[in-house]
Amino acid sequence: MITSICMGEQEDQIYVINKLNQLMTIKFSYDKDRSSGQDGPKIKPLHTAFHSQCITGMDICLRKQLIVTTSHLYINIWNYATKSLEISHRCQQTDEPAAVAFHPSGFHIVVAFGDKIVCMNVLSSTLKEYSPQLQLKGCKEIRFSNGGHMFAAAVNLGAIHIYNFYTQECPTNMTTKGHNAKVRCIDWYEDDMGFTSCGMDGFCFFYDL
Repeated sequence: MITSICMGEQEDQIYVINKLNQLMTIKFSYDKDRSSGQDGPKIKPLHTAFHSQCITGMDICLRKQLIVTTSHLYINIWNYATKSLEISHRCQQTDEPAAVAFHPSGFHIVVAFGDKIVCMNVLSSTLKEYSPQLQLKGCKEIRFSNGGHMFAAAVNLGAIHIYNFYTQECPTNMTTKGHNAKVRCIDWYEDDMGFTSCGMDGFCFFYDL
């Protein structure tokens, strides 16, 4: 379904917005002598295909010009230097990503779903899960340490779990329970010896690991 339509100044392109909020273009021609067997004009994205629903997570890679975003059933990786979509990964119907973090190297991402956390390799044109899933429910915020050897995952009740990225372990003494409401953001210290968290309860906590 088309929700908006207009013609370009040169009258050779038609621009439309569909019900998924995608900006599309169609080449327009006044030529009436085309043979009946010729294919008609094709509709294609004007720039690139964007998310059609609310973005639930986003993170920027430290060492590459990449951004990862998550939305309903999709994980997209963008190159902000070339302004292009490099990878669009569709999740299973039962999985809806809620948060995402980009490893500083740009070769891995960690994605939170409703009842699990999944680690994925970033390949040339796709994403591939490569390790056992971590059973953690209600994770809404993930953040890698600057060195990439740890990541913090916050759940709905305000607890923050610190995982070793390479072993997938989370010792009991690496779980914090300072907030009593949803954690909105996590920021690691430059030396990765601790982090700061802010929650919807109005508090900011500073943790020393």
